[in-house]
Amino acid sequence: IYLGEDYTQGSGFWGIGVLWDLKGNDLYRAGNCSQGSGLFGIGLLMDGGGRDTYLGGVFVQAASSWGWGGLIDLEGEDSYECQHSGQAYSGVFGISCLCDLGGNDKYISGSSAPDPREPDMNQSFSQGFAIGLRNLAGGGFALLADRCGNDLYQCQYFGQGASYWMGMGILYDENGKDTYVARRYAQGAGIHNSFGLLMDAGGDDNIISWGVSQGCGHDYGIGILINESGDDSYVSDWLSMGASNANGIGIFVDNAGKDRYGSKTGMPVGQLSEGRRAGGIGIFIDAGGKDIYSRDGADNSVWGSNRFCIGLDENEGRKSGLNILQPKDVCALNPEAERQKERERFRLSWILEGTEEMPYPDSIEAILSVASHRGFEKGIPEEAKDKLLNMKPEKSVPAMVNLLDTPNVGGLIFLKKFFSIHAFHAIPAFIKKSGPPNPDVKSRVYYYIGFLKNTRALGSCLEALQDPSWKVRSSAIRAIGEMLNKERLDVLIPMKEAFEEAFKKEDPYIIEEYLGVDNKRTTMVLSVLARAVPLDFHTYKEFSGIRTGKEKKKTLQDFVLFVFDHLREIIPLMETWIRDINGSEEVARRLKPYLSDPDPAVKRAAAYSLGQMRYDAAIAELLELLNDPQIWVRDAAVLSLALFQNEVIYPLRSKMKKEDSPYKILALDTLARIKTDRAKALIEGYLDDPDQNVRRAAAQALVEIEKGT
Repeated sequence: IYLGEDYTQGSGFWGIGVLWDLKGNDLYRAGNCSQGSGLFGIGLLMDGGGRDTYLGGVFVQAASSWGWGGLIDLEGEDSYECQHSGQAYSGVFGISCLCDLGGNDKYISGSSAPDPREPDMNQSFSQGFAIGLRNLAGGGFALLADRCGNDLYQCQYFGQGASYWMGMGILYDENGKDTYVARRYAQGAGIHNSFGLLMDAGGDDNIISWGVSQGCGHDYGIGILINESGDDSYVSDWLSMGASNANGIGIFVDNAGKDRYGSKTGMPVGQLSEGRRAGGIGIFIDAGGKDIYSRDGADNSVWGSNRFCIGLDENEGRKSGLNILQPKDVCALNPEAERQKERERFRLSWILEGTEEMPYPDSIEAILSVASHRGFEKGIPEEAKDKLLNMKPEKSVPAMVNLLDTPNVGGLIFLKKFFSIHAFHAIPAFIKKSGPPNPDVKSRVYYYIGFLKNTRALGSCLEALQDPSWKVRSSAIRAIGEMLNKERLDVLIPMKEAFEEAFKKEDPYIIEEYLGVDNKRTTMVLSVLARAVPLDFHTYKEFSGIRTGKEKKKTLQDFVLFVFDHLREIIPLMETWIRDINGSEEVARRLKPYLSDPDPAVKRAAAYSLGQMRYDAAIAELLELLNDPQIWVRDAAVLSLALFQNEVIYPLRSKMKKEDSPYKILALDTLARIKTDRAKALIEGYLDDPDQNVRRAAAQALVEIEKGT
C-alpha cells in the first residue's frame, strides 16, 4: 500500500522522481502532482504486475507540463481514477505516456471540476489529452496506450484521444472488447488548432458520447477516430462520426465488422462558414461489413448533404487508406484467469484420474461431474465427455439415466447430446425410469423422451397424465406433442419412400440420391438410424461429420451402405411413427381436457401439443384461451392456433368481431404467423379499427407477413 500526499509516488518537480514496484496487488493513493507526474522535471511510476488501484487528485497518472510524465503497468486488472488532468495528460511543453500492457482495466476521470457549458458535468482532461494556453503557448503530447483486455474508459468533458489549442492527444487500444463513455470533446476530437486521435485495433467495442466527438475537428482542429476491426456500436447526438465545425477536419473510419450507428442529427457533418469565408471537411468511412444506421447513411452506399462532407459505406472490404497494423499475437488470458484455470485443471485432473479406481456406477457420476464443468479449463471436460460417450451404452446409459437429479445445468445439456447418440438404449431406460416418485426426475425423463421423439414411449407418457405433479404432467404432454407433431410427416414420408424403394430394388444408390446435396437430410437420417439400431460413438462421430460433396464421397458412400444394411430395422420403426402420428386423434382427445387444467404450465403444454397434432376439435377452446388470465397460456394459444394455418381463419374472424381490443391484438399476432393471403386479407380489415393499438398491431402484422414472403 502506497499512501502519499502531493508531489509523491514518482513525481518530478524541478527534478526526477521514480517509483518502481516489482510485483503484487498494490494500492496507490496520492494527492496532486503525483503518480508519474513531471512539472519542470521527469516523473515515472512503474509497476511490474498485479491487480493494482491508482487513486489520485489533479495532475496525476502520467501528467506533465514543461516536463515528462510516465506510468507503466506491465500486467493485471487495474483501476485508474483521478479528479482531472491525468491518465496521460500534457500541458505546455509536456510529454506524457500511460502504458498498460495487459488486463481488463478501468479508467475513470472527472470530478470536482464543473464545466461552465454544463455546470452539472465535469471537466476531465484525461485519457490521452493535451492542452495549451490559448493565444499564449501550444499544448504538449499525450498518449494513453493499452495493449489488451476488455477495458472501460469513462470521462466527461475533454478526453479519450482529444486536444485543445495546438496540443496532440492520442488514445490507442490494441485489443479487447472495450467501452468508451464520454460527454463532449472526446474520442478523437481536435479543438482549436489541435490534433486528437482515437485508435482501436481490434475487438467488439461500444463507443458512446453526447457530442463533438468520435472524429470531430473544431476551429481548424483535426479529429480522427479509426477502428480497425470488430462488430462495434457507436452512439452520439451531434457533431460526431466524421464531423467538422468552424473549419475543422473530422474523419471517422471503421475498417471492418458488422457495426451499428446511432446518431440523432446525422453524420458526417461539413459546411461552408460565411463568417470565415471557408469550409470544413467531414468524412465518414465504413470500409467493410454489413452495417445498421439509425438516421443518415445506409449499408453499401454513398451519401452527403453537401460538398463539404461525404459518407461512404463499402461492403467489399477495400482499404480505406487509414488502417492500423493489427497485432500478430493475441493477448493471453489475464493472470488471474490463468491462475483460476490452473486450479481448475488440477482439480478436474485429480477427479478424472481417481475414477480409474472407483466402482461402477460411482465412476460414471464422477466423470459426469468433470464433463459438466463450465469454467476456464475447456480441455479436460471435453476429455471426460469423450470418455463417457466411448463407454459401452449398455452400461453407461442406465447409469446416466440414474443421474437425472443432477443440479448441474452443464450436465443436463451434455446429457441431451449423450442420449441423442445412444438413443436406441435410452428409450427403454427412460421407460423403466418413469416410475420414481421424484417429480423433478420424472419431468426430466419426459423432457428427454420428447427430445428423442420415439413413439415407443407414448404409453409411458399417457400414464403420466394422471401424475399429481404439474411438472410431470406438463412435461409428458409436451413430449406427446413432440412425438405426434404432424410436421414430422413432411420429413418421414419422403424418407421412408426412398428407403422402401432402395430396399425393394436392392439399390443403395437411391439413398444417396435422396440425400443429394442437402446436409440436413444426412443429419436427419443419422438421427433416425441412432433410434433404430445401437451405434457406438466412433461410428456416430464419423457419420455426423459428413458433408455431401465430392470431397466427402467415400465417407458418404460408407454411410449410405451402413443405412442400406439396416433398412430392415429402420423401415418398420418409421412405419410405426407415421402410423402413430396419423392415428393420433384418440390421444388428442385425451389431451383436450388439460386445456382447463388448474395449473397454467399444464394448460400451456396442452395448448401447443394439440396444435402440433392439428386436432381441429380443439380450435374453439384454443380461441377461448386467448382470453386466459395467464399471459403464457395466451402466448401458447397464439402459437398453437397459427399451426392450423387457414383452417383457423374463419372461426377466428367470427370471434374477433365479438371480442375487445386485447383479444384482437393477440388474434392479429396469430394471423401474422400464418402468413397466407387469407390471413393478410383479414389483417387489412383492422387497419382502420377505432382503437389505435389495434391499428398498430395490424400494421405490424402486415410487416411480418411481408418479411415471410
